[in-house]
Amino acid sequence: MEKLRVMTMREALISVIMPVYNAEKRLEMSINSVLNQTYQQLELILIDDGSTDSSAMICDQYARADKRVMVVHQENARVSAARNRGIQLATGEYLSFIDADDTIDPETYAVVMKQFTDRSIDMVIYGMQFDYYKNQKLQKRHIKSIEKNYCFNVKNINAHFSYLSDQNYFLSSCNKVIKSTIIKDNQIVFEKEMSILEDFKFVLDVLEKSKKVCVLDGAWYHYYHDLNASQLKRRPAIDYIRNFQILDKRLREFSQKFEMDKGNELEKINGMILRYYIIAIEKRFTSNDRLKEKYIKMKEIITLNEFQTALKNAAVSGKRLIIVVHLLKKKSFIILFWLFLANGYLGKMFR
Repeated sequence: MEKLRVMTMREALISVIMPVYNAEKRLEMSINSVLNQTYQQLELILIDDGSTDSSAMICDQYARADKRVMVVHQENARVSAARNRGIQLATGEYLSFIDADDTIDPETYAVVMKQFTDRSIDMVIYGMQFDYYKNQKLQKRHIKSIEKNYCFNVKNINAHFSYLSDQNYFLSSCNKVIKSTIIKDNQIVFEKEMSILEDFKFVLDVLEKSKKVCVLDGAWYHYYHDLNASQLKRRPAIDYIRNFQILDKRLREFSQKFEMDKGNELEKINGMILRYYIIAIEKRFTSNDRLKEKYIKMKEIITLNEFQTALKNAAVSGKRLIIVVHLLKKKSFIILFWLFLANGYLGKMFR
């Protein structure tokens, strides 16, 4: 009987959604990492989001060669809209996401699908490897993974949230396989107003509607980071404050529902939110604005109600960040201005 149940689960279809935008350099590698999975019951949905390089042609070639591949070409609407289109088209019992320059290890879905023999499980999450390349050569690898596998009821997530967040288990949508009914029945979508951390908000939405989640110790998703590409080129024209305000509101709603809005849990949530707002200040100092304009914008961000709420009771670590928080509480704007202006100061802090 047990063998019959495993065979049934192995027949379940996984819909893998990949938004594609000008990814010609690594696209074939990413697609192959999906199609070469040892678990073969897949449909790969490629959403060509208005690419201007050869990405669209590469997508079409794979669709002609493998019946598991579907391609949709659309005008550029950015990653959230592309993923939402993929969700609409997905027919699988389970959903997974992968970015067009990343890869996954070949056994990933085979290992994950064994967890779903327990029908009460709504999502499986695994670790990630952050691969840093320069001139197409791997320079370093940073692994974020838990120590051992375990499952938990989401109603008790307050006992796991901080630890799993520190290990990057909630920030990305790409290191997960999710029961499709959780997403479709609850009409969960990626927030189109967000261009950064939209994954985190999506994951919070999924967690809220889930009952049981399993987390695995394997770091099978490879996130590609090009050290030759500047942050500004990879993240052009983002309204960081607007993005962080949306996430701030959602994270506080989530923490309140799951009783993480007091004590140590609240301090950790505030620390997380505060770091995001500090990043928003940092980004203002990478702009071409005049120094006076940068100073004015820095003060505007610091005096936001949301910023002050996070600052009031935030748990932070690291000497530099502790100093910054101390100066923020003292409203030492001039000193802060020169610290933010100093070359690489916050870049070193958040590495």
